[in-house]
Amino acid sequence: MSSLATNLINVFGVLLFLPLLGPFTALVSHTSSALPRQIANAHTIFNVIVSLVLFPFIRQIARAATLLIPKSKREEQARLTAYIDERQYRLPAVALTEALRELYRMGDVTARMLEHSRRALVAEDLEAATWVVKQEEGFVDPTRKILEGFVNTLMQEDLSVPQQRRCFQIKNLLIDVERVGDLAEDLAEAAQRKVAQCVAFSPQAIQDLDRLCQHAHYTYTCALQSVRDGDRALAQRACDLEDEFDALYLEARQRHIQRLETRICQPEADVLFVESLRNLERISDHADNLGVSVSRN
Repeated sequence: MSSLATNLINVFGVLLFLPLLGPFTALVSHTSSALPRQIANAHTIFNVIVSLVLFPFIRQIARAATLLIPKSKREEQARLTAYIDERQYRLPAVALTEALRELYRMGDVTARMLEHSRRALVAEDLEAATWVVKQEEGFVDPTRKILEGFVNTLMQEDLSVPQQRRCFQIKNLLIDVERVGDLAEDLAEAAQRKVAQCVAFSPQAIQDLDRLCQHAHYTYTCALQSVRDGDRALAQRACDLEDEFDALYLEARQRHIQRLETRICQPEADVLFVESLRNLERISDHADNLGVSVSRN
């Protein structure tokens, strides 16, 4: 919706300048003798004047952009989201509270995706893998776009400084939560390739993978809970768990190298196993980001 609002502002700006095109051209021609500089100056002058003229009407433009959103998109938002509503813009405190609830809901789903991905990789549960892919494509990604647009529009309202900071925090948290969903999908797709290509992991590899999956999941759920409760002690626990994960990850990589050297591990299993370990490491890193965000507030 923010791009639609930008387009509306540009259209209003063009209509505003059309009657003044002659004087505007003359003004720009006096700013520089170089044509490229004149074009740049014209762009700057246009944006500044339009912003000043339309600034008092920001709320009305946002409302107009909302009304112009196709009905299908509004229906999609109603289907995917549980808490946010465009009517909440009039009450920023309420809108922020509901945006956070929507974020926590996304966090819960991505945590379940991570657990399903573990089952897919360790137990070759293809139904679990399919569920993860559907959740990423049908819920996490579109909901992230809707929630990000909601917060962007909310930031155009008359917010206090703490409310503005909260908006930026939500956007940053949203990046980490959405990336965990992406990485869980990557793990599920690795499980699908593993089965399709008849790739076998050694018992030790499965044990290491299972341990790291469970550790990453626990770290992530601790971090999510710390964000939800504003619990700094739990946030620190999540950060400590991330350090523990790094140690476990290095040990698992070393055992994998030894299996390759002794030819216990199939060469075709190497790529899938290492790729999965790296994705779990990234998940743990995003959990750490969540924990750090609580510690800093």
